[in-house]
Amino acid sequence: MAGLLDIMPDSLTPGETSEVTVTLSDYSPDDGYTLAYRFAAATPITVDGVDNSAGGWTVTLTPSQTTLFARGEMAFDALVTLAGVATLVDRGQIYVYASPLATSQWTAVLASVDAAIAAQATSGEISGSVTIDGMSKSYTYRNREELLALRAFCIREINRDKGTARPYRILARFNI
Repeated sequence: MAGLLDIMPDSLTPGETSEVTVTLSDYSPDDGYTLAYRFAAATPITVDGVDNSAGGWTVTLTPSQTTLFARGEMAFDALVTLAGVATLVDRGQIYVYASPLATSQWTAVLASVDAAIAAQATSGEISGSVTIDGMSKSYTYRNREELLALRAFCIREINRDKGTARPYRILARFNI
């Protein structure tokens, strides 16, 4: 479990539902406290705990909320509030796996690079540029090798966004 209270899951996949029950010995909804979990997603999300009539709260992350979570570590915290005074009661990190439904912005770049390679093969032009509409990106190349290097880079970025990239291996040699 993630966080100080070990309530939140260690990991999530975008699109899944997560429901947890939070019971705090010093704070209770029966005494007028409210609970809110805040998630540092690309679009920050606050989820209010619902009084579960057992002296605690139920916190539910819906599929539409978890779909907004990007792959990687995401911070969260929880505050209880009474009469305008907020107290931090939980914080931690959740690992968000890559969404199987997500598409990478690099897919459009790869399509443009493939089109430039095809155009280069048929026209005989050696240099040119690739412009991707809607992304404000433009790449200039001087030869086919640069286009192939850009294509390989795009594929690595697509795999990284999907969570299927091979991990980097750093090899070191020490001479004594």
